[in-house]
Amino acid sequence: MILKEIEFENWQSFKGHHSYTVPEGLIFVQGVNLDREGAKSNRAGKTSFVNTIPFCLFGRSPLISKKQDFINDQSESSWVKLHFESMSLTRYLNDPKHSNLTKIDGKGTEKLFGPEKNISQEDINSLIGMEFDSFSSVIFFGTGYSGFLEKVLTKPVEAKEFLTSILPKLKTFDYAWLWIKKQLAL
Repeated sequence: MILKEIEFENWQSFKGHHSYTVPEGLIFVQGVNLDREGAKSNRAGKTSFVNTIPFCLFGRSPLISKKQDFINDQSESSWVKLHFESMSLTRYLNDPKHSNLTKIDGKGTEKLFGPEKNISQEDINSLIGMEFDSFSSVIFFGTGYSGFLEKVLTKPVEAKEFLTSILPKLKTFDYAWLWIKKQLAL
């Protein structure tokens, strides 16, 4: 599953409807706060933007504890939609029409999930091949990981040692480990 687009409405610091195309490869999210002089990239929406992915996939985020905190302060409901190559997944929060449902759309989804296309968390976990805890600890790098990223990008020998210590414990990511070993081969 390759993520192509992220779409959301009334999401955390973002009021209204927003849509962003996701480029292939490693993605660097940079923000500029134009509302507060001297704030630079603080409170520009970077973490809010990244939080759309775990919320849509799992209904929660490693960085937010209360669901109400996902909704923009000036709104009563919100939704996030992730567009993949052959399907899309939408998770609603306090939506007047859809309540707190999660829906899937795409070729063949009606046969699998019925005409309403409601999908359970168990089905999503099965579809993406992992649960929230695995996603949070391996895929989702939030605030505070700049040291790790700097090491991976500028010190491949140390990164190789670090990755060697954690990746073998994660059976799901064997193929990723092979790719990393190939990339960091000295």
